[in-house]
Amino acid sequence: RFNIAILKSLGAPGHFILQIYLAQVAGAAAIGVTIGLAAGMVCLPIIVSAIGDWTPISVSPDARALLIACGFSFLTTLLYTLLPLTRAEVMRPHILFRADVTWPAAPRLRRRIVALIAIAAALAGLFLWSTPLPFVASLFAVGAALVVVALFGFSRLIAILARITGRLSALERLPLLRLALANIHRTGAPTAPLLMAVGLCLILTTAAESLRQNVTHHLATTLPAAAPGLVVLNIDPAEGQRFDAVMAAAPQVDRWQRTPFLHARITRINGRAVTANSIPADIAYAVRGDRGISWWAHPHPTGSEIVDGSWWPDGYIGAPLASLDARVARRLGIGVGDTLTLDLPSKPLQTKIANLRYVDRTKLNLDFPVLLSPFADAPPHREIAAIWTKSAASHDTLRTLVSQEFPEVPTLLVSEVTAFLAKITARIGRAFQGLSAVTGLAAFLVLIGIVAANSRQRVNEAILLKVLGATRLQTLAVTVIEFAIIGTSPALAALLIGNLAAWGLIGGLIEFRPTVSSVLPWLITGALLPAVVSLVAIRCALTRRAAASLRRA
Repeated sequence: RFNIAILKSLGAPGHFILQIYLAQVAGAAAIGVTIGLAAGMVCLPIIVSAIGDWTPISVSPDARALLIACGFSFLTTLLYTLLPLTRAEVMRPHILFRADVTWPAAPRLRRRIVALIAIAAALAGLFLWSTPLPFVASLFAVGAALVVVALFGFSRLIAILARITGRLSALERLPLLRLALANIHRTGAPTAPLLMAVGLCLILTTAAESLRQNVTHHLATTLPAAAPGLVVLNIDPAEGQRFDAVMAAAPQVDRWQRTPFLHARITRINGRAVTANSIPADIAYAVRGDRGISWWAHPHPTGSEIVDGSWWPDGYIGAPLASLDARVARRLGIGVGDTLTLDLPSKPLQTKIANLRYVDRTKLNLDFPVLLSPFADAPPHREIAAIWTKSAASHDTLRTLVSQEFPEVPTLLVSEVTAFLAKITARIGRAFQGLSAVTGLAAFLVLIGIVAANSRQRVNEAILLKVLGATRLQTLAVTVIEFAIIGTSPALAALLIGNLAAWGLIGGLIEFRPTVSSVLPWLITGALLPAVVSLVAIRCALTRRAAASLRRA
């Protein structure tokens, strides 16, 4: 700031100064991007080897990914540096020398705002273009923007509360606390950037830990209690009654569900080929390849909920009707009355959508995205069955019984599936912990940068307090109080926003429990970090001689 003020005092035009500093920023960004890309290419094989072979990640260099990373880096750098440089460009030198941060009303500034909006739009466009799931990416971008707005609003609220609290008569005899509160809401205070840097890191950590804990609890406790213990595949329909008799006689069985099963593919929607429709990537699984379908005369008593339309009448045998997953229908843009053409092994079948269902996929019931009305003459098919046992200890015994009675049918223990899912969840949790650690390191570096940017003003204030008779302990106490308040604020915000974000992702799917205890170490560390960094900076300033520091100021 002072260097820009000196250049402007010597007659340098604003646009020339802007070009100089943009060139410097671009050079620094190029160096940083090069280091980051090199570090990413080196670390990727290490991360993949640590994750294991449960996900097919390619470790070969990808030029497109590297170019996208460069684009994100340079656009983000330009977005965050053009604003302060524009402010310095239009300010008079004496305002820069006084460190007045009031925004001037100037036509040139308005033109730069248009440029900032264009850069932000380019960044958003690159974000949406580079992802295979634009809808999910849009939701993520909107959520991230809301988090930033919430943190900014929270920082303004903290500043307002600090201003109001500092004026209370009860604090007249607490000058150190009043001074700390004044530092929080004064002009140019680092409250907002500090809260952003620490808050975003803690929100990501809290959300990731909350997701991990809730999914782990669901897999370990909720799902085993609701899901079947055994799934039997490829049952011959002619053996259906004998299968029911065996299940009824088995003392381990609590209940079972047997239903027809057939592979089919959705080939047309309202008479138009699926390939000619624009299918969102997040729902493409419903029309990509063969899907399992079934047909029921009655809705299952513990199954999904009908949200639109109605079930077909009892004993209905007529034109084929379909019951469709409501989420699939919404993303495909279809509803009750529309038609689907299914490619069955025997022949194509056109059906009319009679109702939409909310399918609860978290209970592993025998429910399907597409259910059909009963056939007058059913096509060749097999059957599938789900068996709920009275205790988990009887799963192996029941599996042996089914294998003996029906040696040709495969069986699947659901506990093996949940164990595999729990293993994946644990690995994903470790990956998120690593991501949180990297984000924490980035937040620490940003924190150091914020403290360094305000170091000159902080040092001058500390020296003035020293000259006015304040002891070193009092000056340090003011710093501790100020940054303890600033650090505690994002920790509390992260506890709320992080759990809300996790609830928004999985609250509609599984039972959600807010996470507090497991993230407390992270929150406490984040709350103390600003105070520790600032203490180190102020303590170094207090070791200097006051006269020499004032002459430099």
